Amino acid sequence: MDSNAVFRLLNGALSPDNAVRTQAEATLNKLLDTNPENLLATVLKLLRSSNNQQVRMFCAVLLRKKLPNGEPILYDQLSKGLQNAFRTELIRAIIEDTSAPVRNLICDTVAELAQILLFHNRWQNLVEFLFSGVRAEKEHVRVAVFNIFGKVADGNHERLGNRLQQTMAVMEQGMRDRSAPVRVAACIASGKLVKELAGETKQEAPAARLLTPMMEVTGQMFKAGNEDAVQRCVDAFVDVATMNARFFKSQLPKVSFLMKGMAEGRELSPGLRNSCLEVLVSTAEGEEVMVRRCPEFLQQTVLLTLSLMVEVPHDPDWVTKDHQLDKGAEENANFEFAEMAMDRLALAIGGRKLQPIVFPLISKCVSNEDWKMRRAGLMSLSQVAEVMEFKQIPINNIVKYLGDGHPRVRHAAANCIGQLSNDFAPYIQDSCHKIIIPGLLSLLVDHRFPRIQTHAAAALFNFTEHCEEELLTPYVDVLMKHLFTTLSQGKRPVQEQILTTVACIAGSAPKAFSKHYDRVMGMVMKVLTTARSKETERLRARAMECVSYIGMAVGKERFKPHATQLMSIFDQMIRAGFMNDDTTKQYMLQAWTRIGSAIKEDFEPYLKHVLPHVFMAASKKIEFSQAQLNGKAILGLTTSLEEKATACSMLCSFAHDINKGYFPFVEDTYKVMGPLMEYYLNDDVRSFAISIMPDLIQSTISAVQDRKTDTRYLKNLFGVVTGRMIECLQNEPDTDMLCTLVSAIQKAFRVAGPLAKNCLNRKSLEVVGMAMLKLLNKSQQHIITLEGRRTKSEDMDEEGIAKIEQKIAEEDELSLLAADAIGVLIKSHGTDFLPVFEKLGPRIVEMLHPKRTVTTRKYAIFILDDLFEFIGEPAGRYFPQLLPWFFQYALETQSPNLQQATVYGLGICAEHGGKGFDRYVEKTLQTLGNAIQHNRKLGARASDDTKSATDNAISAFGKVCRYRSSCVDLNKMLPVWLGWLPLQIDGSEAASVYSMLCALIESQNTALLGQNMRNLPQVVTVLVRAFTGPLGIPPEIRARMVKIMRQILTMPKNMLDVLAKQVQPQVMEAMRKITSG
Repeated sequence: MDSNAVFRLLNGALSPDNAVRTQAEATLNKLLDTNPENLLATVLKLLRSSNNQQVRMFCAVLLRKKLPNGEPILYDQLSKGLQNAFRTELIRAIIEDTSAPVRNLICDTVAELAQILLFHNRWQNLVEFLFSGVRAEKEHVRVAVFNIFGKVADGNHERLGNRLQQTMAVMEQGMRDRSAPVRVAACIASGKLVKELAGETKQEAPAARLLTPMMEVTGQMFKAGNEDAVQRCVDAFVDVATMNARFFKSQLPKVSFLMKGMAEGRELSPGLRNSCLEVLVSTAEGEEVMVRRCPEFLQQTVLLTLSLMVEVPHDPDWVTKDHQLDKGAEENANFEFAEMAMDRLALAIGGRKLQPIVFPLISKCVSNEDWKMRRAGLMSLSQVAEVMEFKQIPINNIVKYLGDGHPRVRHAAANCIGQLSNDFAPYIQDSCHKIIIPGLLSLLVDHRFPRIQTHAAAALFNFTEHCEEELLTPYVDVLMKHLFTTLSQGKRPVQEQILTTVACIAGSAPKAFSKHYDRVMGMVMKVLTTARSKETERLRARAMECVSYIGMAVGKERFKPHATQLMSIFDQMIRAGFMNDDTTKQYMLQAWTRIGSAIKEDFEPYLKHVLPHVFMAASKKIEFSQAQLNGKAILGLTTSLEEKATACSMLCSFAHDINKGYFPFVEDTYKVMGPLMEYYLNDDVRSFAISIMPDLIQSTISAVQDRKTDTRYLKNLFGVVTGRMIECLQNEPDTDMLCTLVSAIQKAFRVAGPLAKNCLNRKSLEVVGMAMLKLLNKSQQHIITLEGRRTKSEDMDEEGIAKIEQKIAEEDELSLLAADAIGVLIKSHGTDFLPVFEKLGPRIVEMLHPKRTVTTRKYAIFILDDLFEFIGEPAGRYFPQLLPWFFQYALETQSPNLQQATVYGLGICAEHGGKGFDRYVEKTLQTLGNAIQHNRKLGARASDDTKSATDNAISAFGKVCRYRSSCVDLNKMLPVWLGWLPLQIDGSEAASVYSMLCALIESQNTALLGQNMRNLPQVVTVLVRAFTGPLGIPPEIRARMVKIMRQILTMPKNMLDVLAKQVQPQVMEAMRKITSG
C-alpha cells in the first residue's frame, strides 16, 4: 500500500464520522496483522514528511501503541533495516519536526520503545543522543531530551544501566540551563528518577545533590508567576514524597519553607496550593521517623495546614442548605483538603510529637475573635484527637463552643464532640454525659439553623452509640421528647438524621426505649408508606434503616408483626421498580439483613424473594468513574462497589442467622461468593466471601442430619471450599486477611467435626496441614525481619517501634491461628491424621531446633500437645523422637511461654499416652520438679508468665501421679505435689488440679493425707487459700470443697483443737466463714 493510500486511511481514522472512522481503524488493524512491515514503514515515512500536523500526530500515537506491544513486541517482528530506520528517524524527528505537539508525542513513542530496548543495550544511538542532546543549541531538543530521560527512568531506573551517575550529573546541569522550559523539564525528570531510587541507600548521597536545584527551579517559576510550570514541578515533588520521601532528608526544613511559602500565595489555584501541602503530608506519611525528628518541618507543615483551614468562604445561607446537596460544592477547596491533611498528619506523626506543636496553635485559634479561626481550631482538634490521650482533651472548653455566637463555630463544636465520642468511647460518655447531652440538645431544638440541628443529631448518634444502657437510660425520655418534636417540625435533612439517632438510642437503651416503640414505629411506617417522591428518597432510606435497627433492639416477639408489614412494603417497592440512582435500594438490602437478624428462622419464608436481589447486587460488575482531584483526572470506583459489599455482608448474615433453613440457597451462594474470595478490589467483599464458607458447610451438615441431602454433596462442597481457601492462602498478601482465611478454615473443620474425616482424602488433608505449617513458618520469619528493623534501624523512634510491635502482634496472631488450625485438623481426624503427620513431622521437628526462635518452638510444641491429646496412645510411637525436646524445654526458664507449653504437654502425655509413657515417668517427674523448684525460688521476682508456667508444671505433675500411678511412689510424690499448692495465677488449670485434690481427700487417700492424717493442716490451708483466692474455680468443685471443709469441722473437738494449733488462726476462721454460708 503506497503513502497516499495510508495517508487516506489515517485521515479516515481521524474523521468525525463514526462510520468512516470505524472502517479506517478496521483496515489499519488488518494491515497490521497481515503486513505490518509495509504499513509501519509508510507510517514512519508520513511522520517524517507529511505536511498535515494531525496526521503526523496520529502517526506518532500509532507507533507508540503498536511498536512496544505484543509477544514478541511488534518492533522485534520487523526487518533489521526497518528497526534501524526507526531508531534513527525517531531521533531525527525530535530534532527536526517544527510542531511542539508532534515532538511531544514522538518523545512518548521513543520513551516507550526505549524502556524495552535499553534493557538490552539495543539503542546505542539514543543513549548518545540523550547525553549529547543536553548541550544541543535548540531549546526544544534539550527539553525533549529531559522528557525522554524522565520517562525512561520512570518505573525502573535500571534501564539507564551503568550511566546512573552520569544521568544525575546531566539532570543537575539541565536545572542550571539558561532556558526556563529546559530547567523545568530537567526538574521533572529528576523527580521521576529520584522516586525510583527508594530503598537504594548507596544512591542517597549522589541523588541528594539534585534536591537544591529542584527547589531552585520551582522557586524561580513561582517568582516568575509561571503557574503551569510550578504545578508540574510541584507534581514532581509529590511523586518523590509519595515514593521516596527520604530524598528530602538533607534539606527537610527548606522543603517545608518552600512549599509553605508557595501555598500561602492566594493568587495560586486551589489545586496547586493543595499540591504544595500534599508534598509535606506525603513526606510525613512516607518517612514518619525522619519527620518527627525535624521540628521545623513539623511546625511549618502544621502552620500551613491550619492557615488553609481558615480559608472558609463566607456564605450567609450555609446554615440552611441541605448538607447532602451542598456536598461537593466546595470540591478541592483549600480548607476541606487541609482538614483531611491534618488527619493524615496526626496519624503519621503521632500524638507525642504533634501535641506540643498543634495544641498551642489550636488554643490561639479558638480564642480568636474571627469565627473562621475558632472554627479552624475546633476542626483541627477533631482531626488530631484520636492520636492524643483523653486527659489532654479540654472537653469542658469544647462544650462551651456549642453556644458560640457564630453558627459555623457551633457546627464545628458539634462535629468535634461527635468525633471525640468515637475516639474516646466509653471514657467520654462515662465522664462527660452531664454536659454533652444537654449541650447537643440545645442545638437540636434551635429550628433557625437546620444544618446545625442535623449535625447535633449526628453527634448525639455518635455519643449514644457508645453509652452503657445504665448511663443512657435516665436521658431517654428527654431525648425522645426533643427528637419527636424536631422530627415533626424539622426540615427533611434534619428528619433523616434524627431517624438514625432514634434507632441508635433504641439499640443502646432498649428497655427505656420500649415505651416509645409504638409511637416511633407509627411515624416511621407512615414515612415508608407515604414518602414516595424523588425528594423524599433519603428520608425513605433512613426510615428503612431506623425501623430495622429498632427491630433488632426490641427483639423478635415485639418486632415480628411490623417485620411482616415491612416485608410487604419492600415487596411493593421492588415491584414498582427503582431508578438507577435510587439509593433506597441499598438501604433496603441492609434493612433485610437486620430484619433477618431480628426474627432469625422466621425470616426463612422471605429468603426466596429477597436473595435473588442480593445475589444480583453481589454479582454486579463494578464500573469505574472519572473524577477530578487537584485538577488531575483520577479513576474512582462507583457506589456499586459499596452495594456489592453490602450484599455480601447480607449473605453472611443470612447464612449465619437462618442456618438450617438456608440450605436451599447454599449452592447459589457459593457460585456468587466463591470467586469473590479473590476479589482484590475491596477487602470487605473478600472478607465476607471467606467468612461465609463455614456457615455454608454448617447449613449443609444440618441438611445431612435432617436427611435433606446426602453426604456426597457435603463431601463435594467441603472439598471445593477448603481447596479454594488454601489457594487463596497462598496468594494473599495481607496479614489481616490471612487471619480471616485461617479462622475460616479452622471453623470449617470445627463445624464438620468427625464428618470431616469423610470429606477430604489423605492427600487433600496433607495439603491443608502443609499450608498451615508453611504459613506459620513464613509468619515467624516476618516477625524476625520486623524485630531486626525494631532493634537495628537508626531511623526508629517510639512511635515507629510501637507500629512495628503492632505488626509483630498481628503476625503472632496469625502464627497462633495457623498452629491452632493444625490442632483442629488433628482433633477432627484423630488417628486418621497419623499418616499426614508422617509428612508434617519432620518440618515440625525442625521447628524445635534451638536455632529457631522461642515463639517458633512454642508453636511447634502447641501442635505436638494437640497430637498427643487428640490421638492419644497411638501417638506414643513418637515419644522417643519428641520427648527429649519436651524435657529440654521444660527447663527453659528464660522463656516461660515455651516452658508453659512444654510442661502442659508432659501432663497431656501422662493423661493420654497410655503404657507407652510409663518408661518416661521418672524423667518427667524429675524434670517437672526441677522446673517448679527453680521458678518458685524466684519468689516476688517471678513474672506472671513464669507463675503460669509453674502452675502448669504443678498440674502436669499431678496428672502423672493420677494417670500413671502404677509407676509412681505416691506416698512420696503426692505430699510433694500438695506442698506446691495452691496455684498462683492460671485459672485454666484450677479445675483439673482441685478436682483431683478433692477426689483424693474424698477417698481418704493416705498417700496425700499421710499416716494419722498428719498432712491435714496442709490440706486445710490449701483448700482455704484456693477457695478464697483469685482463680475462677468451677461452682461444682467449690461445692465439693465446702463439703470437705464441713466434714473436717465435724471431727471430734480434740482433733480440731490439734488442727487449730497447726494452722494459722485466719485459716481456721476463713474455713468457718466458708462453711457457714
